Amino acid sequence: MLLFLLWMSCCQVSMEWDSAKSSRCDTLTHSRHPIPHIAGTAPRGETPSRSHLHYLASSPPRHVGGHKNNHTRFEPDWPLQVHMRSSVSWIDPIGSSTGPVPIYDLAFKPPDGCQLLAAAGSEVLVYDAERGHLLTSLKAHKETVYTVQFSADGNRFASGSADNTVIIWSVATGAGVPYEAVGKYSHSDSVQCVAWSPTTAVLLSGTANEIGLWSAEQKGVTRIKVNSKVLVASWNCSGSHFALGHFNGMVSVRSRTGEEVTKIDRGPNPVWSLAYCPAQDILAVSDWSQRLAFFQTDGKPVSKERALAFDACVIQHLLTQQRARIKCRDHVKKIAIYKDRLAVQLSDRIIVYELTHNEPTDLHYKIKEKLLKTLECNLLVVIKCGNGLWMPLSDNPFQIPVVNIGSSVRCLDISMNRSKVAVVDEQNTVFVYDIKTHDLLYQLPNGTSVAWNTDMEDMLCYNGDGFKGSRIFCLNAYTMTTVDIPQTATLEGYLTNRDFETAYSVACLGVTDADWRRLAFEAIESLALEVARKAFVRLRDLPYVDLLRSFERSKAEGKNQPDLFLAEIYAYSGRYHEAAKLFKRCGHSDKAIEMYTELNMWDFATQVAEETKANPTDILAKKAQMLEEQKDATAAAATYVDLGDYSKAIDLYVADVAYDKLIDIVRRVDRSETKTLSRCYDVFKTAAQYEYAAETLVKLKDIGHLLDLHIEREKWDEAFKIIQIHPEYASQVQVPYANWLAANNRYEEAQVFYRKAGRLDQAFQVLEGLAQSAIVSCRFDDAAYHYWTLASEQLDLLPAEVEAGHLDETEKSALAGFAKHLELAKVYYAYHHVRKFIHDPFTVHMPETLLSMARFVLYHGVRDKPLPPGVSKAHVLFAAARLGRVLGANQLARTCFDKLQHLRFPFQWTEAVEIGALTIRGRTASDAESLLPVCPACMAVGVLLDETGARCRSCLEPTVWSFYSFDALPLAQFEPEPGVSVAEAVELLSLDPRGGKAVVFGGDDDGPSWRDLVEMRRDGNETAPRKSRAGKTEKVVKSSETVTLSNSSGLNLHTDRHVEGLLLNGGHSVSDYEPPRLSRKELQAIPPMHSFVVDWGRKCIPARFYRLVVPEAPVAICKSCKHFFHEEEWIHHTKMAGACPFCRASIKKSSV
Repeated sequence: MLLFLLWMSCCQVSMEWDSAKSSRCDTLTHSRHPIPHIAGTAPRGETPSRSHLHYLASSPPRHVGGHKNNHTRFEPDWPLQVHMRSSVSWIDPIGSSTGPVPIYDLAFKPPDGCQLLAAAGSEVLVYDAERGHLLTSLKAHKETVYTVQFSADGNRFASGSADNTVIIWSVATGAGVPYEAVGKYSHSDSVQCVAWSPTTAVLLSGTANEIGLWSAEQKGVTRIKVNSKVLVASWNCSGSHFALGHFNGMVSVRSRTGEEVTKIDRGPNPVWSLAYCPAQDILAVSDWSQRLAFFQTDGKPVSKERALAFDACVIQHLLTQQRARIKCRDHVKKIAIYKDRLAVQLSDRIIVYELTHNEPTDLHYKIKEKLLKTLECNLLVVIKCGNGLWMPLSDNPFQIPVVNIGSSVRCLDISMNRSKVAVVDEQNTVFVYDIKTHDLLYQLPNGTSVAWNTDMEDMLCYNGDGFKGSRIFCLNAYTMTTVDIPQTATLEGYLTNRDFETAYSVACLGVTDADWRRLAFEAIESLALEVARKAFVRLRDLPYVDLLRSFERSKAEGKNQPDLFLAEIYAYSGRYHEAAKLFKRCGHSDKAIEMYTELNMWDFATQVAEETKANPTDILAKKAQMLEEQKDATAAAATYVDLGDYSKAIDLYVADVAYDKLIDIVRRVDRSETKTLSRCYDVFKTAAQYEYAAETLVKLKDIGHLLDLHIEREKWDEAFKIIQIHPEYASQVQVPYANWLAANNRYEEAQVFYRKAGRLDQAFQVLEGLAQSAIVSCRFDDAAYHYWTLASEQLDLLPAEVEAGHLDETEKSALAGFAKHLELAKVYYAYHHVRKFIHDPFTVHMPETLLSMARFVLYHGVRDKPLPPGVSKAHVLFAAARLGRVLGANQLARTCFDKLQHLRFPFQWTEAVEIGALTIRGRTASDAESLLPVCPACMAVGVLLDETGARCRSCLEPTVWSFYSFDALPLAQFEPEPGVSVAEAVELLSLDPRGGKAVVFGGDDDGPSWRDLVEMRRDGNETAPRKSRAGKTEKVVKSSETVTLSNSSGLNLHTDRHVEGLLLNGGHSVSDYEPPRLSRKELQAIPPMHSFVVDWGRKCIPARFYRLVVPEAPVAICKSCKHFFHEEEWIHHTKMAGACPFCRASIKKSSV
């Protein structure tokens, strides 16, 4: 940005928004009072003492601050002071025959600022802003021109004068008159300011009593009266509002039509300067109170006001970068400094300050003297007189001749000891003279300034502004720059010549630590110990300082050993191998070993020990101890291993969790080191490092513990591989493996291994525990299976050929357990489905089946017999009641509801139980005939729930259940007559009855059927004629012993004694049930497909024989659990599940 300023003898304030960065406001502060606008000088009518037009250029100006957001919110956070470097580009003196001409206003042509307008007297001067050429002078006003301003597009500008007129000028861009007045209007008073709208061609003008709004589109001028003199005006960026600064301290914000929107009261101080931000509606206001404020269009302040004060005098210590600020509260013209004194020239006096302390870094100053004199001078110099007075010299005519160089002097400086002087002439040549002899010592070209080093006599710097030690201080405009100059090259020359004293002096000026260290070591090698010691002191390297002092003491005591001293120096400096050679050469090999030991260079230490025939074991011990002290457990343990101290090595490896290193010890030691190997195994096992533990046991050949490790980790394959090699350890694996199989529901395999191990007691305990766990978790189907498995295991304990009366106590216990667990398995099996019916939304069984299952469970608890643990009688009764109510078993449902009233049941059943018990009494107290059981022996119709148990009330025939649908199967029980063994009976039942003389009932042509005989028995044992398939008539003859059928051939055939016995017992009351006994012929007369034998293969468990009474309802039996099923149910389920529904035995094992 380019700024133009009219420079006068009186100091000024100007303010203008940066158009390039519209959020920045530039402020120049030079005086105690502000001035009107950027081109104002003094109040209107006053004449300044100078009238030179200066062009000040900054590229670009430096601003102290700005705001945080350029587009949303304006928050200046900077002190409003000028800090920019300006230079005069051109000057045009403006005057007339009567004297200097005042310049009241300046204006640049937008957008590039190529032209400059100047309000000079009654003329408007137009300049080429770049070169300073006067383009034209416009003389249309009769009085002094106070204000000029270009329009936003640069095609027009306006001028306002004391002749009360405003003239609008056009700026031609092509051929024709370049500047022409195209409009003119007048006011009643002198025009103080003009301002163009940035968006429209509207011109605002202000006078002492009114403002005018002119537009090219309208003919007249809109005039609006004001209460106070208008000093300055500015439009906002959108042209919707403009602000007026009044002489009475008011700021008026108005709309584009002139209506007042906001008033801002600045007090009694006239508002001489204000400006809108070009990018946003932020108004900057400055008044006579020397304060700057920022406002929004609605009058709200944006930030706190800023005081436009004087610049303070700042003193800076160049070495420490400390600063001190001295507020003079006046215009500081010149300053001068000498050691601890500071002279400051103000407008009407000179003040001398002095440091309060003798410390050179202390910057606390106090006033020493005040010289109340007004002096006009170009240079202020301070000298120290004998009596301590300070004097300013201005154009001193007395000179002390030193040397004559033949041209003007631009710069000079005297050396530290005042023996030499350096001079820069006008040809930029640097001359160095000896003051005493006036001889020219040397000269240097191309120097603009020169300065001697204040710390060293023979060192100077040219083309700079200051030189101290190794630092050069350059003053560039208002900034003091410090440049560090290394003295390495100078030091190099003195070291080459072995001039260590001078080299030390050069190093004191400022060199790097590396240069100090080089000086120290080269001094040591040349035995310049004092210089070396001082160099190490500078480096603060205390070990070397102590080493040098010890050597000096040894030298003073007569122990002068240069090789030993040099070896120690080499050791300290890191030249270890050279130090070791010197140690060995001077007979101190122990120091070489000690050095390598402390440096952890153990290989070299061992090498020196071997060369000097020292004991390397001691070195290893020290190495291990040192490594342990350094917390390097792994390295220390490795060293202990090399020493053979395995115990300490194991401790360190364990503490460092280095199990991969610990296994190396196992692989390294001999098998005879059982204590070490055992301890390693314990560590590995505790840390769960099983692979390393197994490797350790293999090396120990400890098969037992190795198997225990595999068993603990359930690595059964590895365990069985070991058993194949060492079969004597088989029992150690079989029991744990069986336990694992049982825990993983592989019970059959578990039983095999329990048997192999001979630990059936554990097998029973596992199965009992699994069953109890299943009961607790309501997995009653699993409980049934576990009890069935337990029963089958106890069955295996029973001998096959021993009668029940000859069993020992263990076998009797097994027999009782078999019966007990088999019964529990049946109950839990049925109860599982009943409970699922209550708790699950769906079930696979028919309601009739579920009702039969509930009856089966209830029969187990007749005669106050308790139900098994986990079986809820309330659940069974509730299920039976619900099912009976649905299926029409009203009597059964009523009984179950009545019994539920005396039991505890879940609260959520309360309503169902009470409503069911109440509604069931409204039904007939009988059960549906289709649900009533029929005895397969006597055909008597029974009841659904009999207190005597699941048997026929008439003949006491036990009910045989289908263990899928739980229907009562048409199976009648019988026994062979005494003298017929089970094996013989089975063989007779397998024979074809047509091979003998017996007649088998139930066939198509073998006489009356089973049901015919039952009906005959019920009708009074009347004979019933029957035709055979051949058309012959047969007659049944009743008899107390035999039933004889007569045919035309006159052959008498004996009927089935079983049938006869059943028919005869049908009408009698028997205290205990005894199945009919059949002879050999009668057994042979039963078809093989109609007979079933339940034989457990043990003489202590009697075999049971059954005959199918209704051949149309075929029956199947499971070979594993000996339970009966309807043949259709059996085939369907085994095809679907592949196993028996009760014992879960596969089809191959359970098929009939």
